[in-house]
Amino acid sequence: MRLLRAGGCAPVHAVVGAGADALPELRGAVPVVNPHWRNGLGGSLRRGLASLPGHVRAAGAPVAAAGYAGRIGHPVLLGRAVWPLLDRYATGDRGARDLLRARPDLVTVVPCDGLGSPLDVDTPGDLARHAAAGHQE
Repeated sequence: MRLLRAGGCAPVHAVVGAGADALPELRGAVPVVNPHWRNGLGGSLRRGLASLPGHVRAAGAPVAAAGYAGRIGHPVLLGRAVWPLLDRYATGDRGARDLLRARPDLVTVVPCDGLGSPLDVDTPGDLARHAAAGHQE
């Protein structure tokens, strides 16, 4: 949360689903409940973006993505102009990955080598796989 705020993100919205009632306070984030979380990551992405229309500023590019060793990683900033495309690409357990691959013309890669980690951890299983492989955050 601290890094998002330091980077100019305010307010910060956090999409929650399974176990939302048991989560600790999100320390300054606006909780956005996705009652359809079982439908996958794509629905949570669309739900989170739908909560933002009054808060998003133009970033100068339709999509800005962190790059690590020349590969697209996280975070990814999705400009409002591409939100309608997510109805096609962010479905089931798919986020914006397919959009980024299908429309590289929309993506500006921001080199982030040495500033963060390219690891993508969405589930406890992802975390366990990264830990077993010796990756550290």
